[in-house]
Amino acid sequence: MLAALEAREQRINDSIDQAEQANELAQKSMQETREKLAKAQGEVMDMLKEGKVQAETIIRNASEEAERIKQAKLDEALREIAREKDIALQSLRTEMATLIVQATDKVIGKVVNAEQHRALIDATVNELSNN
Repeated sequence: MLAALEAREQRINDSIDQAEQANELAQKSMQETREKLAKAQGEVMDMLKEGKVQAETIIRNASEEAERIKQAKLDEALREIAREKDIALQSLRTEMATLIVQATDKVIGKVVNAEQHRALIDATVNELSNN
């Protein structure tokens, strides 16, 4: 009977040893799984940060490009306005010169030569430009 009790005790001790080994193995496995999970979470966070940085860069670049395009269009519009202004002023000067010549003919009663004509036009245009 003592041999049976010792055999039973041995089986119980073997079962306890096996349970402890299984527990250690499970603990190791659980620790490895936690480490892998923590690593994966870290990688996901890194990817999210990188994605955010890339998105901010894309937005900033698009905003800068839009600003450059806007400024280029504004500059072109200002140049066009200046060109149109110059054309209008030149047209106005030409028309004024014609009117001055016609008025001079009526007031003086004679036709002036080209040199006199140019001098009268320049003087009148300068006077009108200053006013």
